[in-house]
Amino acid sequence: MKSNFLLIVLLLLGCTLRAQVEEQPAGKISGTFFVDYYYNALRDDNFGALSNTALDGEEGVNGLQIRRIYLSYDYRFNSSLKTRLRLESDESNFTTNMGGDKANKFTMFIKDAYLDWGYADGHNLIVGIQPTPAFSASESNWGNRYIEKTIMDLRKVVPSRDLALSLKGKIDGDGMFKYWFMYGNNGAGSPEQDKYKRYFAHLEVLPLANFNFTIYGDYQSRASIDNTFVADETLSNNILTSAVYAGYKMKDKFSAGAEVFFRTVQNGYQMGDDYTDSKGFGLSVFGTYHFTQKINAFGRFDHFEPNSHADATNDKRQLIIGGLAYRPNSKLSISPNFLVETYEGSDADEVDSSVTARLTASWSF
Repeated sequence: MKSNFLLIVLLLLGCTLRAQVEEQPAGKISGTFFVDYYYNALRDDNFGALSNTALDGEEGVNGLQIRRIYLSYDYRFNSSLKTRLRLESDESNFTTNMGGDKANKFTMFIKDAYLDWGYADGHNLIVGIQPTPAFSASESNWGNRYIEKTIMDLRKVVPSRDLALSLKGKIDGDGMFKYWFMYGNNGAGSPEQDKYKRYFAHLEVLPLANFNFTIYGDYQSRASIDNTFVADETLSNNILTSAVYAGYKMKDKFSAGAEVFFRTVQNGYQMGDDYTDSKGFGLSVFGTYHFTQKINAFGRFDHFEPNSHADATNDKRQLIIGGLAYRPNSKLSISPNFLVETYEGSDADEVDSSVTARLTASWSF
């Protein structure tokens, strides 16, 4: 009897100690780097005058660039409460001297600074500078963030971060339906100075294994604009963005996805002596095929039209991305890749495409 009692006590004590170990606070430092050697093989003679371009730099420019650095610290208080601080830098983040010239020193800014509380099973409350819901699913399926951003991020349709309060979680017990709602300042890079906010909503459905489908929308409230044709009259200038995404992914075999978005700016286009809504549109189709566990090929096609009005001409942009990737391990990727961007021109003035070739490396720790 005593031996049985002692055995029960030891088992209970072991379970208790195990639970305590699992709930011990823990922190982790991690980092990610995107580095390119690039060569701008082709640019139009008037490239500098073009707007809404994804590629930059004049023809013939080449060299090494650190395109992105992430330094992160993740701290888990317990199984339901965690926080993240992430710093970011890229080739555009150089310090400046008093005269405004570049001082050739990298700087970093706060990318993430949030607290994530799992207040109930499958439901989280997040507050702070955090990712927005717009392209979480498509970016995961694309799987090549080190090559390029997804279309809504690249074209600055939706910011990747906001200083916000969000709720996310499972609608059903199995997680077939997931929600994500966010209330944000519409800007994480500066203190809030106005009353206008941004409201995000995201629904994800996983009807089949390896397949996911999302519906996204956000409403950005903005200050009214003056009607230059009517004295003392103002016009609404709010923005409504919606998007649909569908993707399929089999690990280490292949993946494919398609994303389409629509963006309406109230009274965003001045036509003659009147205003009308500006209606933008974008489409992105991408895929990856794995030859082996370490080698894959990827491709992507984007179509972007910032204003689909018949009178808004010469503004369509198309981007083609392709390449191979070699991943000797899960922490390192090496990829020869290319980017081609085409531009809508007039019958009398065609615009040459931009072509950039790169050798890209990404590693993390």
